[in-house]
Amino acid sequence: MTNPDTTIEALVAEFSRDRGITLVVDQCFALIDPFRVGISLLPNVAVEGLSWDTGKTFGLNEDKLGFIVCSPDLRDRLAHRLKILQFDVSRRLKVLFREILRRAKSDGYPNYLSERARANVEIAEAVLVGTGLQPLIPDAGSFLLLDTVGHRASASALAAALLQTKSLGVIRIDSFFTPQPPALHADRYIRLAMAREPSVIEEAARRIAYIAR
Repeated sequence: MTNPDTTIEALVAEFSRDRGITLVVDQCFALIDPFRVGISLLPNVAVEGLSWDTGKTFGLNEDKLGFIVCSPDLRDRLAHRLKILQFDVSRRLKVLFREILRRAKSDGYPNYLSERARANVEIAEAVLVGTGLQPLIPDAGSFLLLDTVGHRASASALAAALLQTKSLGVIRIDSFFTPQPPALHADRYIRLAMAREPSVIEEAARRIAYIAR
């Protein structure tokens, strides 16, 4: 029986999990929360057993080029639902985009990126054990979230300390929007990019662990 106090977002997450539905969410709307209704962030409502993935928009000359989804399983599911390559760009750019995407696929870049990000997540998770920071790991994706809810310092305090004392820049969730009441957990998460060399990720995780401890 579902808790009557459960948010609508959590109910949608449970429904999607139970029925095997692919749910595509633009998380930025939860961050902006334009109607000030208190939209929950995805990591807060991702119920056990729910597969969630992240992706990355990339562009060329200020035009959107495409969206990389790192999970092969999610790519296959989306391929049956989304057929649009691009819109509101010239035919010449569409041809260019199609060729770039074709080469990326034939060269195996999406799988390479996914494997590299997955390995880097494991490296960072191992180094950060015992820091009080809880890694939130999507099933695929190019970044890792660190939850500071159980730590003595907030996300913004940790980010400032890392930048000032360890020359390490991390991204706070509230970097993407201006918090307005009743924004939920605006100063809770740190986001780390995983699409880097393993040695870079390991060194970054060590600096975070040093500050967090």
